[in-house]
Parts: sequence; structure tokens; C-alpha cells
Amino acid sequence: MKTLSLIGLCLALTTPANAQMAMFAEDFPVFERIDENGDGVMSRDELDRVRNLRFTQLDQNADGVISRYEILLQQDLIQARSKLRQSRIALIALRLDSDADGEITREEFNGLPDFFALIDADGDGGVAEDEIRLLRQRLSDLRH
Repeated sequence: MKTLSLIGLCLALTTPANAQMAMFAEDFPVFERIDENGDGVMSRDELDRVRNLRFTQLDQNADGVISRYEILLQQDLIQARSKLRQSRIALIALRLDSDADGEITREEFNGLPDFFALIDADGDGGVAEDEIRLLRQRLSDLRH
């Protein structure tokens, strides 16, 4: 199983289209960060800077190549993040199960905060693009 995962990771890192798409993964800058001048267009120069940054991140020892060991490190990081995500989901499920019976009823599930109201910053009943940008910025600030 580890061999298949390693092969998959190697393909993702070496196939140009997949490698470029991997740059938009969770741990990498979103479109707004790639579009450094904020003109709403991602230029070749902006994308190249991101691609070079991603290579530098993967090349842990800065020797100019991504070794098998560095790929394995990346795979371990991906697995650790997946386990952390699963743990967070389990914790949320425990919190939702208010009567601790091992099941989440519709009433317990509906006890979640009103996320739409949180995103609709101006309270006009709709979510505009600038409100989504504001939410992304708040989430980014929380992560750092």
C-alpha cells in the first residue's frame, strides 16, 4: 500500500498538469495570493513564482533536486494532516452528540452555528465575493 501511495505522489509531483494543480492544495496560496498585483488575472510570472516556491518547499535540503527521501517526508506530512483532520471531525461529532448516545440527531446537527449568518457580514441575506474574501482572510489570520 505504501508503494502505491509513493507512486501516486511521485506521479503527482512529476506530471506537469498534476504538479501545477497540486500548487493549489490546502497548504498553498489561494488564487488571491498568487495574483500578487490584485488585477484578477494570474500571470505566467506570478504562477512561475509559486511553482518555484513549491519546488523550494519540497527540496528540503536545498540541493536542487527532490529526492525520494523528500518525497517520503511530504507523504508523511500529508498523512499527518489527514489524521489531524479526522481527529477534528471526530471531536466535532463528539460535541454535536449532546446526549452522548453515539448518534447525532437532526436536532443536534442543527445546533451548529449559523455559518451563513457568519459569512453574510453585512446581513443583507446574500453572500458577496468580498464577504468570501473577508472570511478567507479571517481564516488565514487564525491559522498564522
